Amino acid sequence: MPLVKNAKAAWKHLAFSQYPQTEDGGGIMGYQLRSQLYRYTEWVAFWYKTHKPHWTRNNGKELYDHQTDPEKNHNVASDHAFADFA
Repeated sequence: MPLVKNAKAAWKHLAFSQYPQTEDGGGIMGYQLRSQLYRYTEWVAFWYKTHKPHWTRNNGKELYDHQTDPEKNHNVASDHAFADFA
């Protein structure tokens, strides 16, 4: 673990997460990419028997701008100003 042993070591600037939308899974999985500037999530259909997402069956997108909305109150995924991101 280079970052633990050396605080000056190079490290990733993005974090990836995956988690179910509901307690029991509900057949929907959230895939998230987070940087210092943005947090982007796609909710897609997920087949638990095969452990594979169905990217064509999108159940929503979330995009939050950490610079202007640090509390993540305004989803800008459908805002045309952020079309290149979402």
